Amino acid sequence: MLCAVKTYQGSCHCGRIRFEVDGDIDHVRSCDCSICQRRGALNHRVAKESLRLLVPWSDLTLYQWGSRTAKDYFCPVCGILPFRRPSDPTAQELREGVEPFDGWAVNARCLEGLDLDAIPVKKIHGSRIELLEGLSRGERAVHEERTYSQSETRKKLGKWLR
Repeated sequence: MLCAVKTYQGSCHCGRIRFEVDGDIDHVRSCDCSICQRRGALNHRVAKESLRLLVPWSDLTLYQWGSRTAKDYFCPVCGILPFRRPSDPTAQELREGVEPFDGWAVNARCLEGLDLDAIPVKKIHGSRIELLEGLSRGERAVHEERTYSQSETRKKLGKWLR
């Protein structure tokens, strides 16, 4: 059976972030790690060259946490995360045979004309991955860094509250 590669139009909720993605969306991934569980995204991985941003990169905001190898891009206006660069595999994942991935995880909920009820969901157990091996959850939290300093956050909040 041949794969049907289709070009999908995507956007955040407010429409500020617009993109196109080429793919055969035969499944989506639902992860139970701390951030994905809260975000609720259904991701589908595509090759790096399959995503085309239709607005300047400067329109996006970047969030990183934990190992800081993943790049979560979201709209600074509506807060929706339309796509992300997945993190590098941890030592545990590499031992388990996980291959590095150098592409995009697109939030299928942000794509137009996609029937999510008709697409199988693959469960990913990100909550079982040790971010910093040998450390407790509390110790790992101490090592996490925030993307913005307090002054940068105040400056952005001031702009949004005007």
